[in-house]
Amino acid sequence: MGKKRRHSQLPDHHDSPSESITPSSKKRKPINEREKPYEEAISKSELNIEFPEQSFLGGGSDYVKFPPFSHSKPLNEYVMDDADEQPDLPEIWNKELAKKVFTHKAMRTGEAQTTGDESMTYETLEWLGDRYIELIAVRLIALRFQHLTAHKKSQMKEGLVNNVQLAKYSRAYHLPEKVKHLYYVDNEKVRMKMEADIFEAYVAAVIESDPDHGYSIATKWLTALWAPKVLSLGHAEKRILNIDEAKARLNKYLMHSSAGITIDYVEYRKPKPINNQRYYYTFFRALTVTGWGQDGTVLGRGSGSSAKEAECRAIMNAFDESMPLLEEMYEKKLEFTEKRKKAKEAQAKEDEAKKDEAKLNADT
Repeated sequence: MGKKRRHSQLPDHHDSPSESITPSSKKRKPINEREKPYEEAISKSELNIEFPEQSFLGGGSDYVKFPPFSHSKPLNEYVMDDADEQPDLPEIWNKELAKKVFTHKAMRTGEAQTTGDESMTYETLEWLGDRYIELIAVRLIALRFQHLTAHKKSQMKEGLVNNVQLAKYSRAYHLPEKVKHLYYVDNEKVRMKMEADIFEAYVAAVIESDPDHGYSIATKWLTALWAPKVLSLGHAEKRILNIDEAKARLNKYLMHSSAGITIDYVEYRKPKPINNQRYYYTFFRALTVTGWGQDGTVLGRGSGSSAKEAECRAIMNAFDESMPLLEEMYEKKLEFTEKRKKAKEAQAKEDEAKKDEAKLNADT
């Protein structure tokens, strides 16, 4: 008896003896069908035994429900009428979770202090909340600023989720005051990080305490909280003109082919890495002009994620900060243009008179 084949049963469409299996005719199975479900099931079973999922509410894990990826209402509808007003703080429906949010690891006692167990402190909630906040921010930006590059979107996201911003929100809701240990911290930078951590933990607790609606509640709350800043960032992006359009506008004020005007974009600061990332830098340019009574005068400064963007922002800054000087130079340009025009007209008349005189002499 020969050895048994591991896969003795062929698929239905090969049952016919008239059909043969060749490498060219055999269809490749999808990856999910080529995996080993039996081994996968064993691994998952072991994982569930060794490290079972546990809900923050106790018992098995309750998966948080996410809303569909669709457009939301306009941002300006989230902005409060009163500039000093802020959206109401959502409730945490589970008392144990609410307690964890305001429990610092320094407050652990007994075995938890010895083993370093952080399950009763805000540490795990902070770690989870950090991811929730980033997801909500990324989704908000992706829905509303699809025209921006990925790098631009990342910059906008950092403006919403950095520790300085989150600590500011945390203090606005008086969250740190509920953590007694926090105000024993003298180092301002460490305290700011802890204040941001508490805010992140609070967001996670809002979501996890209500798996059905918590994520939607947190999204609406954070969107309302972020709306003024997102609108500000969005308007700033709208103001960035195409670099060619920006330079054309500047040239109308300053340039003349015969006036010897020089416009330069000077690097006034070395490129700076963005959030210590290796490949992303902020560039700095100063717009200077020589001519119309100026000698290397700085008209504006700008920074951006590329040299071109920095130049464009420098031009925008010049129109914001140096408009009186630009108008003064523009007047000089008009005067120069008028003088050149009159000089050309006078020269043309003189040339015409000379021609007429030469023609008259030739006839006589």
